[in-house]
Amino acid sequence: MAKNTSAIFKFKGTIDDLTFVDSKRYKPHVRARKNSKTPFVMPVALAESKNRLQACNQYAKPIFQFLRKEADGSLWSRIVSQLFKELKAGRPLGVQCLKNFECNLQHPLSEVLAGGYEISATREQSDLRIRALLHMPPEVKDQIPRAGYQLRFIIITPEVVAGTAYKREVLSDLTSYDADLKAVELTVELPPVEEPCMLVMGIVPHQQDEGPIRLMSDSGMKVVWVG
Repeated sequence: MAKNTSAIFKFKGTIDDLTFVDSKRYKPHVRARKNSKTPFVMPVALAESKNRLQACNQYAKPIFQFLRKEADGSLWSRIVSQLFKELKAGRPLGVQCLKNFECNLQHPLSEVLAGGYEISATREQSDLRIRALLHMPPEVKDQIPRAGYQLRFIIITPEVVAGTAYKREVLSDLTSYDADLKAVELTVELPPVEEPCMLVMGIVPHQQDEGPIRLMSDSGMKVVWVG
């Protein structure tokens, strides 16, 4: 229990189990050092949650580092939340829970590719074969002159034990916005690990006479496949 001290007593700090506090609100007083009388015992459920959270943070960190430039400010908390739900449900950490994950909720892929698309991917030995077909060209909602666009794919393969991840990136050929839509087929070499990977798709617009430009409103990065 706190005890008042003399107004002329100027010492502040801790001696043994006593802490001297110079408080404007409660005036100078002495109290027992925190946890010195009743040791804190962490409940089992809290300890389990703490361990889950630490595991999720380690697994999410490299994924976040690769996607942070594509995302809004909620990216980290949303990734960790998804992973935490998996562990709490008794399932192992993995990218499966991130399928259909939008990197930027302010500019989701569903707005950029409002007409829809078809996407498939197949792992063949050390390669990932990707096939994508847009039903309509990407949406354009401003007056910036665009010469065309590319489909952009990022492949991320996390390693649970090492707490690291591999990244591969590939772009389709440049396509004009009024061109006939054809299926895009690409092959990407996978890293030398057997862990599941996640495939993120987005758009890279090109401005006339200036090449590729960075527009968050156009990118729409989303996890479209895991396997």
